[in-house]
Amino acid sequence: MIDSLWEQAEQTPEKLSASELQILINDRLGVVTDNLSTVSRQNLDETLFDLIMLFIDSLNEKRQAILKIWDQTDFNQKLICQLQTQLTEAIDMWHQELDIHWQVGRYVQNLLFMLVITYTTTIWKTDNSPDNSTVMAKVNEIIGWIRNSKSAPLDLLEKLKGLIA
Repeated sequence: MIDSLWEQAEQTPEKLSASELQILINDRLGVVTDNLSTVSRQNLDETLFDLIMLFIDSLNEKRQAILKIWDQTDFNQKLICQLQTQLTEAIDMWHQELDIHWQVGRYVQNLLFMLVITYTTTIWKTDNSPDNSTVMAKVNEIIGWIRNSKSAPLDLLEKLKGLIA
């Protein structure tokens, strides 16, 4: 079933229902979840880099379909809220599994990481390099922001909000 949904996403993404879009999002989130064992646990910077790039790699596997969904789907408020919930739940599970803690509340950490993923995905959308070099450079920059914002996480939140808006 999932393969036929991805085929439909490449052909006529505007015909996908909200529940079908949720299935496709869960498929990509599941790829990340299933591959958490490949994430480095040397230090927080490497763990975050690997986790973000694992997410980007999951998108690369279905790049054409995802780009068509992005460009041709009407993301209404209800759908955005549902997708945000899916992503936040996955992020929370990834952080628990990888023992990632930014010394802020769990909700704030998940929100910040969701913004990081959202921003990174907007960079990925326009990065046509075969090795995602633009994305990797931005991920390194964002990890620096995270490291420098540990004592002031709301500064990071403001910075990310400004980039995404």
